[in-house]
Amino acid sequence: MEFRASERTICEQVRKDTKAVCEELGIGPAVVKGSLSLASITKSLRRTLVDKPFPMARSIEEMREACQVADTQEDWLLVVKHWLGRLLSQPHKALNRHTYYYGDDQRCQMKVVLIDGSLCLRVWAGGSEVLATMERVLDISGKPSRVLGKIFGEKFITHLCQHYPIKPSSYELHFARNYIPELYQMVARDEDLTSCMSKHSREYDLPDNAHPTLAYEDSRNAVLSLLYSKEKERYVARAITGLRLPSNGEMLQYSTAYGSSGCRDRFQEAGLYQDTDMTGLELSIKWCDGERLVPYVDGDSQRMEEVGGRLVVDEDGSIEGSYETGREMAERFHCHCCSEDREGEEHRTVDGVVCESCYEDYVQVDDSMIHKDNACYIRSEDEWVREDEAHWCDWSDEWYRSDDAFYDVKILGRTYSFVAHESQIGDINNHHTIEEIDGEPYVTYLENMGEAA
Repeated sequence: MEFRASERTICEQVRKDTKAVCEELGIGPAVVKGSLSLASITKSLRRTLVDKPFPMARSIEEMREACQVADTQEDWLLVVKHWLGRLLSQPHKALNRHTYYYGDDQRCQMKVVLIDGSLCLRVWAGGSEVLATMERVLDISGKPSRVLGKIFGEKFITHLCQHYPIKPSSYELHFARNYIPELYQMVARDEDLTSCMSKHSREYDLPDNAHPTLAYEDSRNAVLSLLYSKEKERYVARAITGLRLPSNGEMLQYSTAYGSSGCRDRFQEAGLYQDTDMTGLELSIKWCDGERLVPYVDGDSQRMEEVGGRLVVDEDGSIEGSYETGREMAERFHCHCCSEDREGEEHRTVDGVVCESCYEDYVQVDDSMIHKDNACYIRSEDEWVREDEAHWCDWSDEWYRSDDAFYDVKILGRTYSFVAHESQIGDINNHHTIEEIDGEPYVTYLENMGEAA
């Protein structure tokens, strides 16, 4: 949507909202100061390796072979890449000093140290008896991103810097209850970040004065948490946050964080609690052209229910926001016959609510709708009865009741219609005396069968 105020005015309002939320919760403004250490670098590398994996040496033996043939600096950088990759793939390992033996008296030693913000990587290979005689093979130092870039490549380190940065920085935790659509778009623009709810109104086919995230404004327990980078002087991450939700009581809770700068960890360091159960989060009801604006809510459930003029996140709710349109999806219900979630008309039966398709297999018995599998059609009286009311049904499970039955069988004065094989007729008579078959006395039916034979 078009910005309803200047960015300066929006930021001033965020500061007011932050003060109000902090006073409401009895907390002080949170400041997160980043730090640089081998532990933090290891953590960022390990997470980037999950996002951007690369083929690694399959065994220590392959590492030994690589050490034996390595000659140029490029060779050794490739060896170190595999070496560090194998270490990072093991959760208990960290950047430190490590040694590989690649011959009877040969070893390759790697040492990683951090000195005054400079990362130093040193690799030696040589005789193991006298360390002083070992030949220095590789020794690079400098800014951590530059050193790591030489090893892992530009794309790998670019992803690391964007999502799990190792550069120390300070962030402030802010809260917003106003101008939420604008703040979504500001973070998306500045951090080159897109998400299903951060698009312009026109992409939801909405006018410029409407946006799905307007539903978060005027909420009693939902705020937009923001990370403000003091270095960049702008907001770098966002997360819809619930205040005192049932799942945690007093804590500030979010499900999903969007942004760079390792925002998930930064939010948690600032005092937020991550839990995907957002039950109880309230949204205000906003209308546009007669339709409710309902954002796609992050978390275990995107369903809501209208309670007291508000939308409340509830996994059993009948309302769900669409990530494509930003409006309420057509109401869905669970069909107790086919066990699928359906849209459209719902029908009440003795089994529960069923969909239009399944309803075709239900018939009326007295004042109830029951499934044909549990009923029997009496053609002579043009009515359906419950299965337990059809006296011939209790002797076998092999009957197939149908309204286009093949046989009309009269038993105890009532005529039942069903599909059966001719050989079953005698079995029926053994359990219940048949009076007529298809309107003829049973004796006549037997005589006709005898003549046919």
